[in-house]
Amino acid sequence: MACGQSFLEVAANPYITILGPPETAVRRLNLAQSFNAVGAVITPFLGAAFILTDTRHTPAELAAMTARQISAYSY
Repeated sequence: MACGQSFLEVAANPYITILGPPETAVRRLNLAQSFNAVGAVITPFLGAAFILTDTRHTPAELAAMTARQISAYSY
């Protein structure tokens, strides 16, 4: 996550500075940087909700799986 945020900041900061008048570039950068902290707090919760879901398979689905799939599912 930190690596992604670093790359985002490196790419976004120059873009934000050229979006409008140079006099207000500092304000735009501060506003954009304030959302990084919000993203750092929210991202683990969203990741847990979508990636770390507790999927339960029915016995029929388990019977249709290969041994490799069952092994990956049990981890």
